Amino acid sequence: MTNECLEAPEKPPIEVVSVVRTDRYQIPLRTAAWITMLETVVLAALYAILGTPARLDRSVLDYAAANAGSFASDMFFHGIGVCVAALATYAAVHIFDLQRFEPPLDFPLHYRAWTAAGLAGIGSLFYLNSALNAWATNLGLVFLLGGFLMILDAGGALFWEMWLLPAKCDGSYDWNANYLYRMLPLTRARLRSFLHSDVSWWLGMASITGALVAGVMGFVLLWVNYLGVGFLVGWVSYFGFPDVATFTLGLVDPHSHLMAVALLGGLMALVAIRFRVLDASVGWRKRLAQGGLWLAWVGVLYALVIQTASAAFNYAIPALVVTDPASGTGFMADDAGMAFVGYGAMALLLPLALATYHGKSSYRDPVRLAMLGTAISAFLINVVNGFWISFNENLFQNGLSANDTAHAMIHPFSFFAMGGLAVSLLIVDYYQVGGTLRNVIGGLSGVGVMVATVGAYLWTFVHPSPQGWAADVFVAGLALVGAGVLFATWGISRARTVAIRRVVPASGPGVGEVYEEVEPGPTRPQGAVSGESIGGFPT
Repeated sequence: MTNECLEAPEKPPIEVVSVVRTDRYQIPLRTAAWITMLETVVLAALYAILGTPARLDRSVLDYAAANAGSFASDMFFHGIGVCVAALATYAAVHIFDLQRFEPPLDFPLHYRAWTAAGLAGIGSLFYLNSALNAWATNLGLVFLLGGFLMILDAGGALFWEMWLLPAKCDGSYDWNANYLYRMLPLTRARLRSFLHSDVSWWLGMASITGALVAGVMGFVLLWVNYLGVGFLVGWVSYFGFPDVATFTLGLVDPHSHLMAVALLGGLMALVAIRFRVLDASVGWRKRLAQGGLWLAWVGVLYALVIQTASAAFNYAIPALVVTDPASGTGFMADDAGMAFVGYGAMALLLPLALATYHGKSSYRDPVRLAMLGTAISAFLINVVNGFWISFNENLFQNGLSANDTAHAMIHPFSFFAMGGLAVSLLIVDYYQVGGTLRNVIGGLSGVGVMVATVGAYLWTFVHPSPQGWAADVFVAGLALVGAGVLFATWGISRARTVAIRRVVPASGPGVGEVYEEVEPGPTRPQGAVSGESIGGFPT
């Protein structure tokens, strides 16, 4: 150390009372969003074109059918799922305006989600076919494992930022309190901020929690399959699982079912806020919207409890209505969670369609109309179609087993394709992509949703072969959906925004409220500004 680094002795003594620093987002959220959307479409296309067996003829379906439950197929599909989860994270940051309150971090929330999508995408490539996977044994798994861990980390960070949002919005969050009082609602003011929170916030929190628990289930399943039961051996024996295989098999359905319900519930919360349906609606429309959101909240919590009980505590989910006495199957109790969320979404649909956007009803806007179409498609395929099969298991377990298999193949593709499209359109809407490009995005996406929905019904009930023309119709619909997302990617990459510098006071209720415009621009994405609300909280 040189003397130049030290203060001269004749200068007055100093005492540092605060530290001011600048955190620059080297990767803007908009950039992370369009790159992740592009990655999702490319992975889905590669799966269809190059997936084992390598051929253009519906390999996206043949691969899943011929290798039902195969490790490679599952891993590739989960790589795409991580990308969809990352997109949902970006949408939550935008719609709930979380960047306004995010503490200065070296690795912000959207960095974590973007890193997760990148790692999962690289890992998925190694599972395109068996030869590539054999050449790089376990290398793909290493990247995918990193993606899984990072998306869990992003989900945890999202949970805590959402958890603290009510207090930060109403000023009851005290930066000077000890850690316990900052994180928990232990004061009357903090408790009041929770009780006064909007139903959209409650649904969002329940959905994030459900997705996190479902993710942990999947991680435990991967751990046991690859590393053995290990420290979980005591758990397996204590809760009466006959063996490790029964324990791991019991994780599969709760993991996928809970994740699907959480995704749909989270999308409902985000769309309700973005459409401002609770702020703009009055009378019966507002009551209908609130009822739909609360019904979905009940459904997500119900699914969280019953699926966790099944996966972790060996709870045997009963059949509420037995329609096939030989197998004891029918309408199962865990299907009720999906029913609550599905019917809640349908109740929300009309208020959403009538919500105004630029002076006209949302159903007249192509992007918003396509967004509503994804909810209808998911409901028709997964609730109406699925429940019809459940109430007629005596037929579908016997003479119509091929139809049952067809629906089982369609279910995950349709649900996560519709979910991925919905969250992509939500981001398009946030960045106010307009003009002809908005019409193209909405048109391709809407037609794709309709074609895929019709194809799903034809494939299930008319021609249940994965090699048939009905499956072609379904795949054609998914291809149109992918084309819509490609144009959405282009639109978001070209969106113009206003650069904002957030000035964070050292402490006090005013944290996060001061904005400075850095680079003026012609447009600014519609988010919360002074006088509006974030998830029902006054700003």
